[in-house]
Amino acid sequence: MSEGMISANLAGVLESRAHADQAGTAAVDSGSKASTAADKTQQELTDISHTLRTGFTQNIEGLQAQFTNFRSTVNSSTWDGTAKDRANGIVDHYEALLRQVAGEATQAVDQFATQTNKEAASLREGIGVQYKGLTDRFGDRYKSLGTALQNYHDNLDHLDGSSMQSKA
Repeated sequence: MSEGMISANLAGVLESRAHADQAGTAAVDSGSKASTAADKTQQELTDISHTLRTGFTQNIEGLQAQFTNFRSTVNSSTWDGTAKDRANGIVDHYEALLRQVAGEATQAVDQFATQTNKEAASLREGIGVQYKGLTDRFGDRYKSLGTALQNYHDNLDHLDGSSMQSKA
């Protein structure tokens, strides 16, 4: 060590600053990635609900078309009134069951969509706002630490440089 010099480990201080910068970037990136994942989860839950509704609707419409075709066939047949009435009664019975099942299925999908969207919104709020806010604050603190370490480095370097000038 030279007399009158601090001779601090300036390379170590700069290395610490680099680590602080990396940690800050990682904290901010993790918050952003988590927020993006929460948004994607919300969209996927919406897509699932839509797919279920579409599937139920298509199946119900297909069955309804079959009932309508059967009813048309019965009504255009040469069957006597009693046979037509019984056949139409069967169709009426199964159409009523179809409406009941369709209503229950639609209600179940709607409840699923409502509940999962509520939970996904809560998740998105927790991740997108709270977690991301926390990681952003960590990022800011690491940035402040990096700035403080850089100032520490620069001041020590300046002190060493000044001490050499005063010796000359």
